[in-house]
Amino acid sequence: MQKRLITFENIVNNELGLQSFKESLKESNGCVRIFIHPTATPLSGSCFGLSEVGQKPIDLLERVITAPVTKKTPVIIFEDQGETDVLHTCINRLQFTRDIFLCETEYDDPEPLIGWLETRRLLARLGVRKIILSGLYLFIREKKGISGCIWGAYLHLAETFEVELSHFVYPLPRKVFYEKV
Repeated sequence: MQKRLITFENIVNNELGLQSFKESLKESNGCVRIFIHPTATPLSGSCFGLSEVGQKPIDLLERVITAPVTKKTPVIIFEDQGETDVLHTCINRLQFTRDIFLCETEYDDPEPLIGWLETRRLLARLGVRKIILSGLYLFIREKKGISGCIWGAYLHLAETFEVELSHFVYPLPRKVFYEKV
């Protein structure tokens, strides 16, 4: 069966996508993996062309979507609405082994186009209980404290779900993040 890149907002209208998501979610005990803006970089344009340090979230994304089907945690990619063509091109070049779900976000912001409230409702209705968050960017700024798209997503998703940062967030290491929160 050919795997697809399915727009997350339309999952309820896509019977095969909905079935695929629910089966994977059941196998993962309600856990999903969300990548925030994995292609966000000043070097965008070349597929996943990041600096060595910023390459980690992309390496993980590539490993996850090409992993053997026995590891079926659903994957949702939150990507800037202006970068989805680049993402489609890059992902379609890979031999991905599962359906991938795309949630388009506002420009330079982790907020889904359908809004956080509707996104949380949809995830809860589908049976999501836990989220593993990866991607770009997470910062600690002297006067602002923790900031970046990962932080914004974390705050909104943690209102409803158990959220865990993966080791693949950039540039702030997960360990430093948990020391500061």
